[in-house]
Amino acid sequence: AGGPSRILVLSHTEGSASVIPAWREFIGPADIEEARREKPESLRAQYGTQTLFNAVHGSKDSDQASRELAFFFPNFRTTSAVEQDGEEGRVERTLALIRPDVAMENRDEILAQIQKLGFTVALQREVLLTEEQVRRFYLQHVDEDYFPALLRSMTSGPVLALALAREGAVLHWKNSLGPSDLDKAKEESPECLRAQFAVDNEPINQLHGSASPEEAEQEISFFFPKQQTLAVIKPDAMDEHRDVILEEIRGRGFTVTRLKETVLSRGMAEEFYKEHREKPFFSQLVDFMCRGPCMMLVLTKENAVEEWRALMGPTDPQKAKETSPESLRARFAADILHNSVHGSSSEQHAEEKIRFIFGDISTDAALSADEESDVTISAEELGSPAYLNKEMSRSSTADISNDSSS
Repeated sequence: AGGPSRILVLSHTEGSASVIPAWREFIGPADIEEARREKPESLRAQYGTQTLFNAVHGSKDSDQASRELAFFFPNFRTTSAVEQDGEEGRVERTLALIRPDVAMENRDEILAQIQKLGFTVALQREVLLTEEQVRRFYLQHVDEDYFPALLRSMTSGPVLALALAREGAVLHWKNSLGPSDLDKAKEESPECLRAQFAVDNEPINQLHGSASPEEAEQEISFFFPKQQTLAVIKPDAMDEHRDVILEEIRGRGFTVTRLKETVLSRGMAEEFYKEHREKPFFSQLVDFMCRGPCMMLVLTKENAVEEWRALMGPTDPQKAKETSPESLRARFAADILHNSVHGSSSEQHAEEKIRFIFGDISTDAALSADEESDVTISAEELGSPAYLNKEMSRSSTADISNDSSS
């Protein structure tokens, strides 16, 4: 398997160029041939072996850098902040909850306010909570007089959960929310978010924030547990767009825990898409998926299923261009059939498809922490050529066994 990666936080000295473009200039283009041709002194030109194994990674902009810092170094503090011994320099994450009443009516307005406040939305999901889940999340509040109203509010519709990242995220979000008591918020801090988005005749404030960095990580884990999902780079995207898609996967904080390139047999493609068997496009879909190699990946991340689906965008590339212009399908897909990438629709669907493609990988989860590092392909090194050759060999065996059972 691939070995460990070294993850660095880089800063620039006073008077030097901005660190992000400077580092990206230093490492060179993601495509190795382009790097060797255009930037022969770059790190990728010197040390990359092929585009898939291009040696180094760098955040493409400040938003991506914030997400990656929050993911790998949730308690990172800038040098100036350490010198000042203040809290504002700490890059961290906090949980924000938008309760059902305002999530439905004011979602976009609140998200715009969050962006204006300097936060990056690192994770996002909409969830309909059960009473049991609300009681577990608010365990310390169940005996309070207001809890029945809180329970009613939290189960009245979908809750929008957000993991927000920025320097001093916990404190900054708490200050932006204002007092938890609505009367006090309206009287003392009428500009605070809780006062602005209060609901008439509703005693419960409509926005939640974590109380401390430790509580934030616990709450984020509650709403965004680590998941695995299956991602497929389809034949139409393999030649021209595979490397950019892999770069996007790395940049969004996914860990690639399994990877193989394979040509699906017809029997395997039919079994993989069996839920579409009665659809009129089924035969076309199977023909398309068998026409050339595709890349299968197991991606691991908090809320991996929804995060990957968000990165892919809508199935129809025209709709993707309208609603998610930065998504992979908006950028690379030709039409609904030739739409570049595939992703599992649910956690259960992901488990089923991963088992079908890679076999039972749950035994790997039982390995010790030291052993586990050997079976995980890091976000930056998708492996080594030796690893890919081993996976290709394993995939051939898996293809035969899976095809015979279809």
